[in-house]
Amino acid sequence: MKTLIAYYSHGGNNETLARHLQKKLMCDVLRIEEAKKRSWFARFVDLMLNRRPEVKYVSLPLKDYDFLIFMAPIWAAKIAPPLMSFLSNSKDSIKRYSFITVCGGAAGQKEKVTGQLKAMLGTDPVSVTDLWISSLFDGKKDVSKYKIDQHDLDLFNDRIEHFMDHYKRAQQELPVVG
Repeated sequence: MKTLIAYYSHGGNNETLARHLQKKLMCDVLRIEEAKKRSWFARFVDLMLNRRPEVKYVSLPLKDYDFLIFMAPIWAAKIAPPLMSFLSNSKDSIKRYSFITVCGGAAGQKEKVTGQLKAMLGTDPVSVTDLWISSLFDGKKDVSKYKIDQHDLDLFNDRIEHFMDHYKRAQQELPVVG
């Protein structure tokens, strides 16, 4: 099964996760970037008004991949707008997919994110996993500025392995072509 990890990472945490999973899966990876640098205020307005910023053009043919893994931060229980722009631009090429994120963490966000993905792409994700930075602390740190490292990924290992189990099962369900 040909797999692609497509990620947007504002502060670097989802990029760290993407590189970690890339090593485990030995798959291709694609970084999604905004077309131009924008202020925090512009990002905030986009989030509140459900606007989608322009992202850099990607010439990679997504239809060549059997499975896509998407990653992005979750802001106010919403997928970061740059990934939503990418999904909107690419939805006709997306067959099967999962979503995993490193985020601050909030009750009920996984269900909201699952709903956003289904509404955007028309199909349910194979899995949605949210790795909460807040679960690493006693709640007294500002999780928005925290940078994860390998030790943190080790602490998330059970959740990552659970995500990988869903991925492996999805592999077995795909028809063999050729």
